[in-house]
Amino acid sequence: MKGKKAISTTDFFLWIGKLLLLVMLLISIYFIARIYEQKEIDTAEIEAGIFRNYILYSPHAISYRDVYSDRIFPGTVDVANLNSDLLESAANFGKTNDMIAAIITLSDSQKKTVKQVYYNEKRYNDWLPMAQSTFLGRGAILKADKESYVLYVDSDGKTKPGILKTEVLVPRT
Repeated sequence: MKGKKAISTTDFFLWIGKLLLLVMLLISIYFIARIYEQKEIDTAEIEAGIFRNYILYSPHAISYRDVYSDRIFPGTVDVANLNSDLLESAANFGKTNDMIAAIITLSDSQKKTVKQVYYNEKRYNDWLPMAQSTFLGRGAILKADKESYVLYVDSDGKTKPGILKTEVLVPRT
């Protein structure tokens, strides 16, 4: 039979073990919750996709418009609309556009360049070296490239198949 001091010492060590187990359980719950918690959402790739779709499908950008019916043909590029001034006015982000920059290249089916235009050329040339770095955190530049098969209407009014390559640069904020 144990004395009172032996029993209280045994209880003390059992309580220390239970307390340590409780602390470990609380710490593990905290870290599991931190894993699933997301403080930031990176929207740079989504912004690039929205810009690309706007340029390709908007009636105010590079889409072909029939002169007789005034109908817009989304996904059909009018070579006459491929100029920087039209793109700047179609997607206007203000005088100092720090949101997005792009280069749009239209090629024929043999990959021969038909026309190439810039959207926000100054920022594109400034951001391009930063887009090629390996740093991917805040303040970096995302370069989103995409090739789309399109039809284009050349200066003679003939519809031809082509490839529209867009390189969009978006800062990660």
